[in-house]
Amino acid sequence: MSDFYLPEGLPAPSAAPDGLSQPYWDGTRQERLRIQKCRGCGAWQWGPEWICHRCHSFDLGWEEVSGRGRIYSYQRPHHPVHPALAGHGAYVVVLVALP
Repeated sequence: MSDFYLPEGLPAPSAAPDGLSQPYWDGTRQERLRIQKCRGCGAWQWGPEWICHRCHSFDLGWEEVSGRGRIYSYQRPHHPVHPALAGHGAYVVVLVALP
């Protein structure tokens, strides 16, 4: 029995774009921050989804935001949560409210 909660053979996370997150990654290459917004009800959401969390519309778009906001919390994990993730670099998780 393992002391780890992730399955064996777990692939390392990748920041590679997919069909859902492509607009976000395109923006980062242009030094722009884009967040998903529902065209039906105007709700903002992160992370990217195919459906609006508020009204369940499939009519979602991407809007550029200023990148200014209020940081409520952050954490930099110093140790990987699983041996398969060792050597993949540090990361920071930040809780931010965008205006």
